[in-house]
Amino acid sequence: MTTTLLSPLLRLTDISRYYRAGEQITAALKSVSLTLYSGEMVALVGPSGSGKSTLLNILGCLDKPDSGQYCINGVESAELSPDRLAWLRQQYFGFVFQRYQLISSQTVLDNVALPAIYAGLDRQTRLERAHSLLRQLGLGHRAQALPGELSGGQQQRVSIARALMNGGTVILADEPTGALDSQTGAEVMSALQQLRLQGHTVIIVTHDAAIAAQADRIIQLHDGQIVSDARQSDAPPPADIELPAKIEPSRSWGRMLAEAVEMAWGSIKGQPLRALLTALGIIIGITAVACVVGLGQGAREKVISDIKAMGYNTFTLYPGSGWGDKNASVLRSLTAEDAELIGALPGIVAVSPLVYAFPALQYGARQTQAQLTGVNERYLSLAGRALQTGAGLTAEDIALQRPVVVIDENVRQHLFAADDDPLGKMIKIGQFMATVVGVAENDNFLRSSASYMPWNALLTRQTARQNVDAIVFRVQEYADKTMLQQQIETLLTLRHGKKDFFIHSAEDVTRAVERSAATLTLLTLSIAAISLLIGGIGIMNMMLVSVTERTHEIGIRLAMGATQRNILLQFLSEALLICLASGLAGIALSGVISLMSPKLLGDIPLIFSSFSVAVAVICSTVTGLIFGYMPAQRAARLDPIAALARE
Repeated sequence: MTTTLLSPLLRLTDISRYYRAGEQITAALKSVSLTLYSGEMVALVGPSGSGKSTLLNILGCLDKPDSGQYCINGVESAELSPDRLAWLRQQYFGFVFQRYQLISSQTVLDNVALPAIYAGLDRQTRLERAHSLLRQLGLGHRAQALPGELSGGQQQRVSIARALMNGGTVILADEPTGALDSQTGAEVMSALQQLRLQGHTVIIVTHDAAIAAQADRIIQLHDGQIVSDARQSDAPPPADIELPAKIEPSRSWGRMLAEAVEMAWGSIKGQPLRALLTALGIIIGITAVACVVGLGQGAREKVISDIKAMGYNTFTLYPGSGWGDKNASVLRSLTAEDAELIGALPGIVAVSPLVYAFPALQYGARQTQAQLTGVNERYLSLAGRALQTGAGLTAEDIALQRPVVVIDENVRQHLFAADDDPLGKMIKIGQFMATVVGVAENDNFLRSSASYMPWNALLTRQTARQNVDAIVFRVQEYADKTMLQQQIETLLTLRHGKKDFFIHSAEDVTRAVERSAATLTLLTLSIAAISLLIGGIGIMNMMLVSVTERTHEIGIRLAMGATQRNILLQFLSEALLICLASGLAGIALSGVISLMSPKLLGDIPLIFSSFSVAVAVICSTVTGLIFGYMPAQRAARLDPIAALARE
C-alpha cells in the first residue's frame, strides 16, 4: 500500500504567536504566511529569537498559533482536538531535536519503537521495524544499548530512526547538527538528504550557513517575520511524491491498556524502593481489611457453631419483663411445677429447672471459684455438654436429691492433679460436701469454670427458697415455635395471675452476637479505611512527584504522538499496579496471620476466604483509581512545549 500526498502539504496564513511574561507581551511570530510542498528540504535560518523554533513547533503541532490559519494537507489544525493533533504527530511528523530527546532509561530499540506504541502497532511488528531502521542508519549492533552509552552522532541517528518509525511524512529537525562535530554533523546531514530523496519533506532549523546551503529552499526570519524565501537554482521543482507505506494504526483499547501497563511496570522497576515505601500504607490497610473480614466470619461461624451445639430450638424462661428489669432479681415466681407443665406440652423434647449459685469449690489444699448450676438429668444433653468421663446426673440422683456434682474440665484442672482421677472424690462446695460423678467439656459460652448438681439438692443445701432461677426447654425441630411460645405464655400467665416472665431463645443470642460483631467489624474497618486513606495519599504524592520528575519524558512522549488518553492510562496504570501489588502483599500477609491465628486468637478462627481476598483486591483497586487519577490527569494535560523545555 502507498500513500499519495497532495501539494501544498503545509500552508500557514497570517500566523502570529505571542508569549506573555507578566504584563509584558513578546511577539515570537508576526503574520507569517508560508506554503510548503511534499519532498522539499527547507532550511529556516535567522538569528536567535527570530522565531525559527516557534515556527517549527507550530508546524509540528507541538504549539498552537494565537491567530492565523494552519492547514495540514487541507485540514485546519485549529479545529482539531488535542488527541487529533497527537494523531497528526503520529502520522505526519517525525522530530529530530538538537539535544536528541531520548528517554535515558530505555534502550535504543525501545526509543526508536516509541512512536509506534501510540500508533497502536503490536510489539513484534514495531520491534522488527525499529531494528530495520537502526540497521539502515548503521546502528543495528547498538539496539540494546542505553542512550548514555552512545556518541552524540549515534544518538542523533537514533533520533532520526525514531522520526521515521511511523512513516515520517515531514521530518522536523531543530539544529540537528548543533551539538555535533563537523564530521558527525556531515553524517547526520547525509542521512537527512537521503530521506529527502526518498520523498520525505525535511524542515531544518539551523544557524549554520553551510547546512542551510544544502537545502532546496532557504527561509530567513527576523523578529518573527519572514524576510526572504529563496529556492536554490539547482533545486528540483515541487512535485507530488509517493512515500513508502505507512504503518497501519490500531485503536484497540486492549492493546492501549496492555502497552500502558507495560510502560508503567518499567517505570516502577526504575524506582523500586520508592514504590515499596509508598506501598506500605496500602499493604497495612489491605491486611487489616482482609483480617477484619476473616475475623468477623470466623467469630460468626464460632458463635453459630456453639449455638448449634446447644441447639437453635433451645429456649430459656426468665423472671421479669425482659433484660434490664430491676425487679427480676426479687421475683420468686418460677417453680419446678412450671417446668413440669412446660415439659408436658406437645412438641417439647426436654426441659430442666435452673438454679444458680457461685460458691467456692475446694479439694484438699486446692480451691477455685465456679458457677454452680442446679439442673435435672436431661440438662447436659439438652445444653450440648458432652461428658469426658463419668456417668453424669441420673433421674435417681434428682429424685433422692443426692449431693453429687458434675464438674467441667476447668474445675478439674484447678482442683486435681493431671494424673488424679476425680471420679468418686468428695469436694467441698460452700458449706457442704458433694461427690464428683462426671467431668464435662467446658462451656463455650461461659468461658469460665462451671459445675452441675441436682437442682433440688442445691435448693435444699445452698438456698432458703423454693423457686428456680430459670427454666430451659427444647422444642422439636419442626415444631411451630411461635405457637408453642404463645401456649407457654398463656399457661404460665394464667397460673401466675400475671405475665411476670419472658422467653429468650438461642436465636436471640445469635442475633445479638452478630449485631455486636457487626459493630466491632465496622469500627475496625473504619480504622482500616484510615490506613487505606493514608496509603492512598502516599500513592498520590508519589505519583505527583513522579509527574514532576518525568515532565521532560512526558513531553517526549507527547511529541511522539501520545494522546492525553495514553498518558492518563500510563500513569493511572502505575498507581493501579502499585495498589494491586500492595493488595497481593496484604493478602499474603493476611494468609500468614491466618495460619498463626490459633496461637494469637485461641479457638476463634480467622477464616481467610475468597470473599476476604475479593474485598482486599477491590479495596486496593479502588484506592489506586481514586488516588492515581489526579496525578495521571495532571500528566495528561501537560503542554508538550513546556514539558520538553523541562530538564
